[in-house]
Amino acid sequence: MLRDRQTTIQRAVSCKGLGLHTGERVNLILLPAPADTGVVFRRTDVEGKPEIKVDLRVSNVEVKRGTVLVGNGIKFFTVEHLLSAVVGVGIDNLVIELDNIEPPAMDGSAKPFVELIESAGIRYLEEPARYVCLKDAVWVEEGSSFMAAIPDERLKISYTIDFYHPLVGTQFVSQVIDENLYKNRIAPARTFGFAYEIDELYAQGLAKGGSLENAVIVGEYDILNPEGLRFEDEFVRHKVLDLIGDIAFLNGRLRAHIVALRGGHAAHLKLIKRIVERGCG
Repeated sequence: MLRDRQTTIQRAVSCKGLGLHTGERVNLILLPAPADTGVVFRRTDVEGKPEIKVDLRVSNVEVKRGTVLVGNGIKFFTVEHLLSAVVGVGIDNLVIELDNIEPPAMDGSAKPFVELIESAGIRYLEEPARYVCLKDAVWVEEGSSFMAAIPDERLKISYTIDFYHPLVGTQFVSQVIDENLYKNRIAPARTFGFAYEIDELYAQGLAKGGSLENAVIVGEYDILNPEGLRFEDEFVRHKVLDLIGDIAFLNGRLRAHIVALRGGHAAHLKLIKRIVERGCG
């Protein structure tokens, strides 16, 4: 079946914008790649155009209000939304060129990246897809977060968030993740933050490119975005979006049921490392 073969995109496509945290202008180009390349980030503004592969076996990650890809003397900040789109629509091989350290924020969701990939078209390659499975359940704790991965024949995510804020509170979603569900129900969910955090983020040199155009801002009593929320449970859906982006670091299609309680990037990546250690495929 075609779906069991590796994929890439048909042609190069590009977009541009501001980085969410850097606030700096960046040009993004997506390029087709041969089978078994995986997903590779390339810095075109650095001499030699150094690259990092998205694979915890050969690269490192840090967490700084998002997932940071580290290796080969360079870093890429806030890669999770773009990677979520790549995983969500089923792209196995891709070269991502950037002329700065952070992809464009776009609207704060993965939807613009999904549309960019779809405009390029998807090409099926001859080589079989690589699947990542589990022999037994694995789990991790990170602060107040708990995450587990249970063997399954498909990717399913059950995610619970619990924020001490009346406009967010406790939200839960449990879905088998396929391409159609991802595109329509997960990809449009935007990143979010709280109004009381903004000054602290600025003090840390973060959120310089943030605005109501690329993030949901939760005030004390209201959602500050004039258009409101895209989904009643947009907050937990965005957490699922983030998790799918972090799954890209497995460099393979995950078959497991992931259960997340009060997750975040640090917990996501700790679980991904455990799957790398204990998984098969």
